[in-house]
This record gives sequence, structure tokens and C-alpha cells, in this order.
Amino acid sequence: MLIRQNVYTVHACIASPEGKDLHLTDDSEKFHAKMGFEIVGRHYKCGYKFGKWYSIIWMDKVISERLDNPAAFVPFSQLE
Repeated sequence: MLIRQNVYTVHACIASPEGKDLHLTDDSEKFHAKMGFEIVGRHYKCGYKFGKWYSIIWMDKVISERLDNPAAFVPFSQLE
């Protein structure tokens, strides 16, 4: 579906624990890696929740060839 919308890369922004944590695991990072996402960046201790600072991991997955002259994004409502 995303390819039909002219989307070339999908992104994931994931809260990341540093070691064992009561509220957060690394399961989301593992899931995305299994789905073909790769870590492209990390922001250290920039998100605050559960009374604690967490790092954020950015992961990307290229789903289509990037063209020199890409077509415009097609909104979901315009797909047949």
C-alpha cells in the first residue's frame, strides 16, 4: 500500500531503555529489526516518562527504489 502511495522509506521512533527497566523493554527495537528496519540514529535521554529519562532510537526501512524524479505522494483517500 505504501509503495502505491509513492513512499520510499518508512521510519520508526522507539523509546529505548538502558538495561533492565520496570516499564520498558527492547522488544519494539527487536521487532522492527526482525521486520528489516535498521538503526539510523539515537537521541540520548531525550524522552521523559514513568519518572525517568529514556533514549529514543530512530529506525528506517527502505521499501522501494528511490527515483531521481519521484512521483508525488498519493493520499490514501485517492487510492483505488
